[in-house]
Amino acid sequence: EIVVREHPKHFCSPLWICRIRPGVPRVDVICGTPLTDNRKHPSVLHNPVSYPLDYIVLNHILAMRAGLVVHAAGIVWQGKGILLPGRSGTGKSTFTRHLREAPDGYGLSDDRIVVRKLLGGRVVMAGTPWLGDAGVCLNRAARLDHIVFLSQSRTQRIRRISGRECLGRLMVTLSVPWYDRHSVKQAMVLCELLVSRIPAWELQCTRNVDMARTMEAILGSSSGRQGRW
Repeated sequence: EIVVREHPKHFCSPLWICRIRPGVPRVDVICGTPLTDNRKHPSVLHNPVSYPLDYIVLNHILAMRAGLVVHAAGIVWQGKGILLPGRSGTGKSTFTRHLREAPDGYGLSDDRIVVRKLLGGRVVMAGTPWLGDAGVCLNRAARLDHIVFLSQSRTQRIRRISGRECLGRLMVTLSVPWYDRHSVKQAMVLCELLVSRIPAWELQCTRNVDMARTMEAILGSSSGRQGRW
C-alpha cells in the first residue's frame, strides 16, 4: 500500500491522507480535521480535490485504463491533433501562445496532456486543468496525429525522427506509477503503440513563430517534405 499525506507545517493534522493499492483501480482519500467544519449541522466537508491530490488520483486510475499523463502541450490545427512533449523550458507554452490569434487552431493545454488508447485502438489526447505559463487548459479531446519535439533555434527546420529516438525523448515526459507493475506494463504497451503508429518529428524553431507556415511544414512533412523554410 502507498500512503501519501498532505500536511502543511501550520496545521496540527494532515489535510488529507491518500491510500493507493497497486493493481486496484481505486484510491481512498481520508479527509483530515482541517477540511471538516463542525460548526454547522450537519458538518460541512470541504472539497480536498485540488493539486496535488487530483494529479495523484488521475495518474493512478488512468494508468490502469490505457492512459498516461504527459508533460506536454497539445494543440489542434485544422482538425489534426499534435502532441508537443518536453520538459520545462523547451518552448511549449510559447508555441501554444501563438495559437491565440490563429483562426485555424486551438490549444488543449500548454503543460500537461492526457494520452489514452480507446477501444478499437484509436489514440486520443485531452486537455487537463494543470496549465503552464500560457494559461491554456481546455476540457476537450482530439485524435492524436503527430508527435513533435520542440527545439529552440535561430532557424526553422523540421526532421523526422525514428521510433527509438522518439521513445527515448518521450519517456522523460511521462508520469508513470512505477510502484505498480501492472500499470507500468500498460504504460509501456501504450508507448510502443505511440512510437510505432504516430509519426514523430523534431521541430527547430525561433521564438517568433509564423504559425501558418510552421503548421504547414509539420502537416506537410507527412508527405515527405522536410528541411528548412
